[in-house]
Order: sequence, then C-alpha cells, then structure tokens
Amino acid sequence: MRSLIAIFALIVLSGCGAQKQLVTAAPEKTEIQVLARQLVGSVIRIGDSYQTTVRREDLVPYRMGVLGATDKDDERLERVAVVVDPGTHRIRVERDGKVLHEQTLYIGRGQVREVRVK
Repeated sequence: MRSLIAIFALIVLSGCGAQKQLVTAAPEKTEIQVLARQLVGSVIRIGDSYQTTVRREDLVPYRMGVLGATDKDDERLERVAVVVDPGTHRIRVERDGKVLHEQTLYIGRGQVREVRVK
C-alpha cells in the first residue's frame, strides 16, 4: 500500500515540475527616423508609397540614451519617425524644391535606422 501511495505521489509531483513556456514580447517596430536641424516644412519621400510635408505635430521628442545619457547635438535636432516594412527603401528629403538628402538603405525587421540630414 505504501508503495502505491509513493508511486501516486511521484506522479502528482512530477506533474507539478513540468516546464511551462511563456513568451511575451513587445511588438517589433521597423522604423526610419529622419533627423535634421529643421525638418518642419520639408518633404520626406520614402519609395513610391510614402510622402509627407513635415508639420510641427509630426515631430517626435528626443529620448535619452542608455542609462539616461544625453547627446546635446541630438537634443537640438528635429526628428520624424516613419514606420516602414522591412526591406530596401529610397529616402529623399526636400525643401523649397531642393534635394537636401537622398539615400537608399536596407532595414531589417525590428530595426530603427536614423537618417541624418545635414
């Protein structure tokens, strides 16, 4: 009888020790961030699918870096974030009919790439 109780107890306890896998993840954003001293009024084109004239409401606030580190040069720049699909994209930034920056870049899933307009 004791061996039967011991076997039953082992079966119950082994069920409690089973592994359980819980996966939680933040959604991956694939994003291009365009930075410049002045972006408001500029036209940003990404491929043939995205075009916008930047307004003050479109600007994204500066976020501090790792462990609260700041970069004074980055803090002074205006920033626009555009969510894109992974792949190769042609980025073009214009103001008053003049091309300020043009670049082709590849962006992988979940990456955030910065494009600095000088």
